[in-house]
Amino acid sequence: MRHCANCGTFEWVSDHHIKFVSQGGDNRPGNKIPLCFWCHQKPHGVGNCKENGKRVTGRVWMIRLLQKLDLRIYDDVLAWLRRKDGTHT
Repeated sequence: MRHCANCGTFEWVSDHHIKFVSQGGDNRPGNKIPLCFWCHQKPHGVGNCKENGKRVTGRVWMIRLLQKLDLRIYDDVLAWLRRKDGTHT
C-alpha cells in the first residue's frame, strides 16, 4: 500500500506528475510522486502552500518536498521545475 510522500497518509493516494503531462511530462517513475488528495492540490496552486509562514507557488512547494525527501528524479524534470519558477536552490 502506498502512502503520501508529503504527509504519510494512506488515504486517497495517487500519482502526481512533477512535470505535468500537458507540459511535456511523461510517465517515467522519476516524473511521478505519490500524493494524497489534499497534498496533491498544493503543486497545482489550490492548497495552502506556505513556507516559513509565507505563501509560495506550487512549484516551489514541490521543489522543497523533493529536496526534503532527497528523491532521485530526472535532471530534466528538476531543471524544468526550477526554470519555470526562477528557483535555483
